[in-house]
Amino acid sequence: MNTDILRPPIERAKRMPSVRNMQIYEEVRQLGHRQEDVARKHRVNQKRISQICQQIDRWQAWVQTAPNSDSIKAEQRRQTLLDSRKRSEQLLLVALRQAIRPNQRLVSERRLTKEGQTTIDRTERELPADSAWLKIALRASNSIARISQKLGVDLQPGTLGP
Repeated sequence: MNTDILRPPIERAKRMPSVRNMQIYEEVRQLGHRQEDVARKHRVNQKRISQICQQIDRWQAWVQTAPNSDSIKAEQRRQTLLDSRKRSEQLLLVALRQAIRPNQRLVSERRLTKEGQTTIDRTERELPADSAWLKIALRASNSIARISQKLGVDLQPGTLGP
């Protein structure tokens, strides 16, 4: 399942208006000059002056409500840690399933021929559990603990699951 669809996008910073556009905005909005006069001075039409003023109004409104770059970076880091924790949890589950699965049996047969008679010698033995899976589970568990410390206590308990 693609979780990118469910995650709200992190808002990108909007570009600051150019010096020329800021100058036009200042002349119209702060100094009170008529848009037609400013348009003639900058050799554009009045409609473009109106568009520039609207764009800068929207930009100023965005600046007052937008998150700063530090909070955007913090949210991106938090999301990276959450993704890493999820991968570690999945690895832990796989490792534990492999470690606790029933031991496999090894069956070997050998044919012996003595004095014209063939006998089959069959040996069954249980293979020991693979300790490598337990080591992987331990590493994944330690990774989850480290990531949880970095994230703080903002996660609900019991997020580990299939």
